[in-house]
Amino acid sequence: MKKKTLINLFIFAIILISLSILCAKRWDVWFGNPPEATYRIDEKIDRVMLTMGDEKDSRYVTWVNGESDNPCWLDYVEEGSSDTLTIKGDVTNFVSRSGRTSFYSAQMTSLRDDYDYSYRIRSESDTSEWFSFYYRDTVAFSCLFFGDIQEDEGAGFDTILPNVMTANKDVDFLLFGGDLIERPTDQYWRLTHKILDSVKKEYPILSVPGNHEYLKGVQRVLEGRFPLTFKYFEKNMNEYGENALYTFVQGDARFYFLDSNRDFWNYFQQRKWLKEQLSKSMQKWNVVVLHHPLFSVRGKFRNLMQRIFFNDVLEEYSVDVVLQGHEHVYARFSVEEEDGQMKSPLRIVSYASQKIYNMSFVGDVSKWGTGERFYQKLTFSEDTLNLKTYAMGKELYDEVSIVKNKKGRRFVDEGLHIPQRIYVPKWFRENKRAKRVKEFEDNIKEWREENPDVLLRDE
Repeated sequence: MKKKTLINLFIFAIILISLSILCAKRWDVWFGNPPEATYRIDEKIDRVMLTMGDEKDSRYVTWVNGESDNPCWLDYVEEGSSDTLTIKGDVTNFVSRSGRTSFYSAQMTSLRDDYDYSYRIRSESDTSEWFSFYYRDTVAFSCLFFGDIQEDEGAGFDTILPNVMTANKDVDFLLFGGDLIERPTDQYWRLTHKILDSVKKEYPILSVPGNHEYLKGVQRVLEGRFPLTFKYFEKNMNEYGENALYTFVQGDARFYFLDSNRDFWNYFQQRKWLKEQLSKSMQKWNVVVLHHPLFSVRGKFRNLMQRIFFNDVLEEYSVDVVLQGHEHVYARFSVEEEDGQMKSPLRIVSYASQKIYNMSFVGDVSKWGTGERFYQKLTFSEDTLNLKTYAMGKELYDEVSIVKNKKGRRFVDEGLHIPQRIYVPKWFRENKRAKRVKEFEDNIKEWREENPDVLLRDE
């Protein structure tokens, strides 16, 4: 055998052995799922959630009721009416790795603009209290966006959210950027419903799937409790090969949900769907929501497949705003045209979790933030989309407006005069190895040296 061939075989063997060792060490991280504790679901109406429906003038309500397919009904009534309408709930008996749950859904349709509605749920043995929500379909509206919650018991978001809602009672719905739960288990779904309990029966709750809603494996699978909770995905999942896609209209805005966690070959269908939906949009404002940032703040090659498949579509159709999560940092990407004007789309990466990750300060980012929980308020009017970012302490952290009129579209950056807060937070110091902490500190130090004129505030 030739010497060159032996060398090539030796190199191949070294690579193969190295990959095998790496896979053995990282197997559980890449493909393993923590065990799910055995659980029982009580025979009572529980985990009630209001969310969007299949049509603009509809709303789904989802809930659970024990482990058998006992019939349930949803009663609802329009304000000022004496006629109560009743819908029998559709039921799915879901079997997980460690238990079973009866999931129910009912869709209220033909809702009328500017009306309050009340609803309750009944079974043969239990009746919920009455809950109320307000339906409107106007050009002027607002919503909140939260990145990853990914909460553990006692992490505090359940005490923060009521304060956020007290300051934002005028919003029409709440958007979440995925990783609504820490892991796809009954324990964490129970916790998430507890965290959202102050809002989820009165305001429609919407979420794209995040990687923590997925079961890991050689092929990733969206765990069944997520689409059973958010029934608006069902129609497109049946039509588009289990991709969790959804679009809805509110006022003169259209929102599009992508499923960025799937294996990349699914992105062909998602790309096709996104182009079809954007091409026929008649709305002034277009907002895309997905879990993975198309431009990562943790390295330029991260999320590369998502960027390859989706980014040119967003630019081709001049999407106004892209809302993203996953990377547990605040970053506002604002690329400028040759004339100095900001270029669409406006990209936001945000998070609402106590968990903080390292970042590399890469990309065309105009505003950074670490060490805080953030949320965004999007306010739409006839010619302006205003996006404000708040730290959970209620303070305004960033603000950008997009104005569209006969003169075209222009961006108004009102956030650069607001100081940025960039530091290694307490959670990171307590939960990461010293090497990781120092790496984060070095990244911050280097960025500050390269950006001496940026306004900063104390920790």
